[in-house]
Amino acid sequence: MFLCILQGSAVRPLSAKPKTRDSQDGKAPWRKSIFDLKSSGILETEEIVGKVVEKSELLKYDTKTKKGTSYFFLGVADESASIKLMVCGKDHHRKVKEGSSYIFRNLTQDGIYVKVNASSKVSETKPVIVPEEFEREAERLVYPESPLTSIKDIKSSRPQTHVSVKGTVTEIYPVNKVKVQHKEKKTNQRSFKLSQEDEEISVTMWDEATEQSKDLSVGDVLLLEYMKPNECREKVSLNSVPQNVDFFTQNHKM
Repeated sequence: MFLCILQGSAVRPLSAKPKTRDSQDGKAPWRKSIFDLKSSGILETEEIVGKVVEKSELLKYDTKTKKGTSYFFLGVADESASIKLMVCGKDHHRKVKEGSSYIFRNLTQDGIYVKVNASSKVSETKPVIVPEEFEREAERLVYPESPLTSIKDIKSSRPQTHVSVKGTVTEIYPVNKVKVQHKEKKTNQRSFKLSQEDEEISVTMWDEATEQSKDLSVGDVLLLEYMKPNECREKVSLNSVPQNVDFFTQNHKM
């Protein structure tokens, strides 16, 4: 019980019970659902809790003051919705695991992205139960669906989105180490040719993706997903994400 002063129809408490993390049906008063965040935005004093359904590879971009800034994307979901978070820094990429649930604090809104930056706090928490529809949605936020596309259409229309392609391996080249912008060490690169009916296209796998092609043989039939079309010197090729051949300083000559 607490005392209050009556002022007309208003009630002003003299002392009130402090809010705790267990108030508001077990939710902290500063915690938001992902649905509410997407509806009304988020303050730096608020937090969300969700399951990391999908995590992208580590990416890099240049700023005016720093080159090779690391970032990646997370597809996060709770019981209400899903959201794509842009996360800065290598440490978060190493610590955050797909399938685990986390509390995200001190988030910022930057244009279309909700960002986890250097001042944000990320801590693992008990599992969050997520409906299957929001899990699938979170996956697509990080890796949009890549439609199955013929080699002929890839070469003629030069799609700007990721594609899937099916074909037969006709040539395979050895793993090659190349120098890549923003990386100190050389990166593994492996190329092969894929044919489909009367059409053929060059495919290049980068970095960890080269491991997937180590047991390839001529004549194998492959289904490649989330491949990035690239045009260089009027020739269209396919590259494993996230890197694009335009960014490399040395290419494997075929």
